[in-house]
Order: sequence, then C-alpha cells, then structure tokens
Amino acid sequence: MANTFGARLLRAWIDKGFRLSRLTEITGCTLEQIPRLEFDESQPSMLSSARDIAATLSVDPGWLIYGDEYHAGEMLRLMREQTDCLHELLALARAAKPDWTD
Repeated sequence: MANTFGARLLRAWIDKGFRLSRLTEITGCTLEQIPRLEFDESQPSMLSSARDIAATLSVDPGWLIYGDEYHAGEMLRLMREQTDCLHELLALARAAKPDWTD
C-alpha cells in the first residue's frame, strides 16, 4: 500500500473497524467524496479537519497528514518511557554513589 494521505486514512479507518458512514461523519465528506480521499484525488480542505480525523481514528495527525513508517504518537510514547527509565537508572546510580557527578 502506498504511503499517501489516502492510503494512511484507509489503513487507519480499517484498523478502527469503522463503517463507511462513520468515515463520512468524521471527515465531513459525502459518500461520493470518500473515494477521492482514498485515491489522493482530494484532501481535507483544512488542517484542522485532518487533526479532527486523526483524533477520531486515534492516530497522530503528523502521521496521517505527512506520513512516516511508524505512528509518530507511538514513537513519542516509547521515547518518553525510555527517558523515564534512564532517569530512574541515573537516580539509582546517584544513590549508590552520592559523590558521583554527571
């Protein structure tokens, strides 16, 4: 599958298990307009529309609009987890050796 707005929209829509009628509600598009979004013949007219669609589909708006290999929100969550772990390790190291400096 291509890595285009329409392909990402379709993938997220399928992943969520939404019916076509639900997709028309969240995009504000008619049934006739949906295929144009899917085949990249059209895109939401406003950036806020894409943000609303992304929020409804529980995907990162940056991923939906611009795309990348991974869901950017998931990457951010993992990075925060790893940062928290590093902070915990640093605190343990400091506790074990109080005179240790960074």
